[in-house]
Amino acid sequence: MNDSILIRRLHSQSRMGVAIAVLALSTVLSFVLGCAGEKPTTHDAKSSAHRAEPFQLVVRQVVRDQGLRTDSASGTLVALRRASPGTKVMGQVVAAPVEEGQTVRRNQLLARLESRDLEAGVRQAEAGLAMAEAELVKARANLERTKELHGRGSMTEKNLEDSNAYFSMTQAALESARANLEAAQVRLGYAEIRSPLDGWLTSKKLHVGDMATPGMPAFVVEDLAVLELNADLAQAQLAKLSAGDTVSVEVAGRTLPVVVARIVPSGDPRSRTFTLKAEIDNPSQELRSGMFARIFWTSAVESSTLRVPLSALVRRGQLEGVFLAEESPNGQTGEAGSPRVRLRWVKIGAEHEGEIEILSGLDGDEQVVIDPPAELFDGAPYVQRPAQGGSR
Repeated sequence: MNDSILIRRLHSQSRMGVAIAVLALSTVLSFVLGCAGEKPTTHDAKSSAHRAEPFQLVVRQVVRDQGLRTDSASGTLVALRRASPGTKVMGQVVAAPVEEGQTVRRNQLLARLESRDLEAGVRQAEAGLAMAEAELVKARANLERTKELHGRGSMTEKNLEDSNAYFSMTQAALESARANLEAAQVRLGYAEIRSPLDGWLTSKKLHVGDMATPGMPAFVVEDLAVLELNADLAQAQLAKLSAGDTVSVEVAGRTLPVVVARIVPSGDPRSRTFTLKAEIDNPSQELRSGMFARIFWTSAVESSTLRVPLSALVRRGQLEGVFLAEESPNGQTGEAGSPRVRLRWVKIGAEHEGEIEILSGLDGDEQVVIDPPAELFDGAPYVQRPAQGGSR
């Protein structure tokens, strides 16, 4: 009995497996027949490149920029005329009437040192000069008497020689006294620090009560009427500029043409840069020392750069490309003879004045489609139409 039950169960499972297999096969056939009856998708229609009417497109030749490239370098403005006055004597500051940021005139007092010892030296030199002048008067009178007596035979030749010698000595003593007075007056002048030029006081290191040290710069005065641009050139940029060339300088929101004065031939061994110098007239003194500036110039390059209008660029996700316009085959027209467009992926660079730089993907002999319509596809037929309104 158990054997008959087992046989019935096996027959039942076999019939169930056949039914499942038939159902699966029916599903697959229904899917295949349904797919066969569907119409092609829009993408497939585009890929087939069938279109009743060609696209009317504006095309333009790829631009080659004639091997020119704009280079730049950064720099700083400094005052062309700049002075750091100090003193040659040691002394305590008793007056410092100017402050940083003020304009000063040439020879204007910046600081005065305690100078009683120097004034005493001047008075002593003046007294020595007075004594030398009196002694000279005495020697001149003595020489005149000696000459008179010598003429009458009352004085010997030796007396006359002694009188002449004494007169010459007093003359020399007078010159020495005058020199001593001049030196004392110069030393007294060191007690006053004055501006050597017209300009702005940009640094003040001495105040009332400070002890001035000989040789220490005490102030900085800058004349801003003419500024000097110091720009750092890389080693590769040296051959592209020389003295007399004109460059554009951008500083404080202004662009100025400037002539290169010179390029210092010795560079910085750490940064491998060389200093370019140029002068900038600044009569209004709106530009200040220490401002950042950038220079620009155009130079020739060995490899030319390709550019296309920005409106020709097509983006597909992370990729950029352009549609290239092919020539009409055998000069034919209509659907069969219409030229086609080809989508070419490219690598882009910098954007400038409505154009985009093409780094790779084009040779420079192609024509690109301007403002391609959204429905344009690779291989689509087209006819060329003229640009409107002077479109580039």
